[in-house]
Amino acid sequence: MEKRIAKRLAIAGAAVLLIAISAWALWRFFVPPEPSVDLYRMEPGSTPARSDLIRSDDRHVFLIDRASGYRIYGLDRQSDRLTKLTSGPAIWLLPDGEDLYYAESGPNSGVYRMDKDGGSKEKLADLSFTSLIGLADGMLYLLDGDANYAIKKLDTRSGELSTLTEDWSGPAELHDGKLYSVNHTNDWSLEVMNLDGSDVHTLVDRDVMEFFFVSEGILTRNERGQIDLHRDHAKPGDPPIQIVSYSAHAETIGDRLFYSQDDGTINQTLVLSGRSLVMTPEMLLRKPDPPAFGDFFIAGDWLYYYDGMNNKSRLHRFKLPEGFATPLPSGDSR
Repeated sequence: MEKRIAKRLAIAGAAVLLIAISAWALWRFFVPPEPSVDLYRMEPGSTPARSDLIRSDDRHVFLIDRASGYRIYGLDRQSDRLTKLTSGPAIWLLPDGEDLYYAESGPNSGVYRMDKDGGSKEKLADLSFTSLIGLADGMLYLLDGDANYAIKKLDTRSGELSTLTEDWSGPAELHDGKLYSVNHTNDWSLEVMNLDGSDVHTLVDRDVMEFFFVSEGILTRNERGQIDLHRDHAKPGDPPIQIVSYSAHAETIGDRLFYSQDDGTINQTLVLSGRSLVMTPEMLLRKPDPPAFGDFFIAGDWLYYYDGMNNKSRLHRFKLPEGFATPLPSGDSR
């Protein structure tokens, strides 16, 4: 009799343990962990990030953490307090003044605006997949995935959405009062236009995957990973200047170019200085452990990188040498 009771108790205990493990596994699956504060802590006054995943101001660091289900979090610099600002997965983050604009995917997809504490949320446009370009004079410029990535602008006051070009475009960026974009429909050419979509000009006629602004012109990265400089003051017919023969990924801060290689290393070079082309030799910045096999970006004094290309890749960072995260002013000869 005692053996039967003991056996039943053992079976019941095993069942309870199995239920507990299953519940924990389900909780871990459906409730992603919060991001690491140590990974996102930055010094006050850091240079604002160019990345769409991390942005900062004097008080907060705002982030979209992949491992935490692409939710938007706000990290208070002073208290190290981390606050989840959205419950749905976000794909783009753009702060402006006291507000945060973001694009959300999933069942509640759309373009939203909220304050920096996560309050006063409002949907501005019912779009399922959107890349935010930038804000100017109350207009939010975006790429509409529902319309083959056409460039559109959204009036943040009235909610009116208008189309600037129906061509398949991206990436795109606002710079010095103009809108720059890669036109996939036109052989992946780099184009510039006014903010109302008028006066479209082709700057580079084909094979542009990414572009970056430096003091002497525009850097373009093509499908083969080659990075070229197209100088603002080049003479008609002058070819672009090859800066890097191959790069897996690239980023710029001021006139400093950072690029990764297939072995996971990250190199850097100073592209320009003043009105004279001055290239330092290609230098190894870091061979990180684990290697940088995915995309990378710079936020504050830190270089963030992924250790792979898929959604299971982990985010890492290392600190840049002193002064590297500060854009060099035009004419600085360092």
